[in-house]
Amino acid sequence: MDTVPEKTIAEQVAEGIEAGIKSAMASLPAVETKSTIVVTKDEGDREFKSLAEMCRAIKSEATMKNYTHPRLQALRDMEIKAMKASGASEGVPADGGYLLEPSITPTIMMPIHDSGPFVPAASKLPVSSNSNSGWINGVDETSRATGSRWGGIRGYRLAEGDTKTASKPKFRRVNWELKKSVAVVYGTDELLQDVAQFNAVVRTGCREELGFMANDDILNGSGVGGPLGILNSGALVTFARTDANTVQHGDIIKMWQRLHPRNRANAKWYINSEVEPQLDALYFTGTTSVLSPYVSYTPAGVMRIKGKDVVVTEFNAALGTLGDIVLADMSDYLFFEKTDIQEAVSIHVQFLTDETTFRFVYRCDGQTAMASAITPYKGTNTQSAFVALTAAS
Repeated sequence: MDTVPEKTIAEQVAEGIEAGIKSAMASLPAVETKSTIVVTKDEGDREFKSLAEMCRAIKSEATMKNYTHPRLQALRDMEIKAMKASGASEGVPADGGYLLEPSITPTIMMPIHDSGPFVPAASKLPVSSNSNSGWINGVDETSRATGSRWGGIRGYRLAEGDTKTASKPKFRRVNWELKKSVAVVYGTDELLQDVAQFNAVVRTGCREELGFMANDDILNGSGVGGPLGILNSGALVTFARTDANTVQHGDIIKMWQRLHPRNRANAKWYINSEVEPQLDALYFTGTTSVLSPYVSYTPAGVMRIKGKDVVVTEFNAALGTLGDIVLADMSDYLFFEKTDIQEAVSIHVQFLTDETTFRFVYRCDGQTAMASAITPYKGTNTQSAFVALTAAS
């Protein structure tokens, strides 16, 4: 008869542990198998839908006694954490912490360089965050005559054993310094309560105003307080129009001839709307009058002269004035800009009149890449990337 072997000590210990666990689990209270989880949204976590809504909350908290806006409480908590700082802190609303609301900052402004007839077409030269002025090197070329190209480089044809003559390019410095344009808007309590209209007026209006100023400066700017405009540049080529207060066939032919060949691919005609009827009526004169064949329209209704678009702007001068029609390659205009518009909001500037102040700042500079017109290799009429007719005499 076989005998059953006795359990080992290890097996006995394992059985004892298992029995102890079962006994302990049996003594625990019953566990509910069903539960309901209720999620409550804290108003303090809700993002502001617009700048106006945020400003209204700030002003309400500042002017109403014993009132704290739920959404601003999170920023107030940041203030407590920032109290240990020895200086200014983003966590302190009074130091600007309210303006750090992440749902507002990314939508402050569309970039200026996307708007208007001139700014988008200019050559953009971004400015780093730590700069407000500087210079770049440019080739100082004023003539295409032999010995003057690239400011002084000259090539030679030599027979065997002849001596080589050295030449060198000439450079100039293009200096720039950011100029500042500003738009300031006061918003009353009543306007702040109308969220949609407030955003449309302030954001669109200020962006368009600063963009308007930049485009106007590119064409007409004096260089004092803003960019140096094309019409005030040493690179501009001008000549007298055929007849006062008109633009005639002969004027267009001459303008095209004075545009430098290398600029013709990118050039456009920029005109005042008063010039349009003049262009539509361009004709050759002779035994009979024939409409100029180089004036055409695209299927979309865009006028073209010599195959180049005609752009009507509100920045060109009135008919018969210098700048009423300009032929230009805008890629030869250098435009320096900070890439964003700075916006600041204050309830303190006009506190007694219940108005919030909104300030928008844009910094830029610009000038033509060419310092002067260029004398061609053959011929005497100077040429440039920028051509205009003089004012009526």
